[in-house]
Amino acid sequence: MSERLSLMWLVPFCVGYFLLAGMAINVAYHRVLSHRSLTLNKWLERLFVTLGLPAGTPIQWAGNHRWHHAHTDVPGDPHSPVLNGFWWAHVGWYIGTGNPVICFLYSIAGPLRVLYDGWHRPRSNQQFNHLAKDVAADPWYAFVSRPVPYQVLCMLHVLALVGGGYLLFGLSAWRLPGACSC
Repeated sequence: MSERLSLMWLVPFCVGYFLLAGMAINVAYHRVLSHRSLTLNKWLERLFVTLGLPAGTPIQWAGNHRWHHAHTDVPGDPHSPVLNGFWWAHVGWYIGTGNPVICFLYSIAGPLRVLYDGWHRPRSNQQFNHLAKDVAADPWYAFVSRPVPYQVLCMLHVLALVGGGYLLFGLSAWRLPGACSC
């Protein structure tokens, strides 16, 4: 592609990617895997789960979410904002800190967060996986929940975002406004 899209499309590109991943998490992880309240064609279900992978492994996410619903806002809830505050509920529970500065920085880390999560998520917070035996029985979800495949797929998410930005916008997408283009 010799002509690049205008830089004004970079923000909608990033927001679109974020919204697509968010929709995938809400539809596939939450409704399909955790609650079994929605059925999709298997190919669409797996596509949505794959798009939502930075949220955690399918087995871990479903198990944690099922435990959370069974123990909402009582001792034992892994991510209760009532018991432990906003930052713990948002990210602290799976990175192991309630420090609001660390939680905030982690929350805005973008692709760096996904790369960290690629290593961390399949190795932490596995205590409720037994509640997602039905999810673990699916060969694709069992495969992508393993540490190495999960990490590779998280790296591919970052490459899709950064590489897509480069293909569409060139290096100008990664320059700071007003920076020299010499």
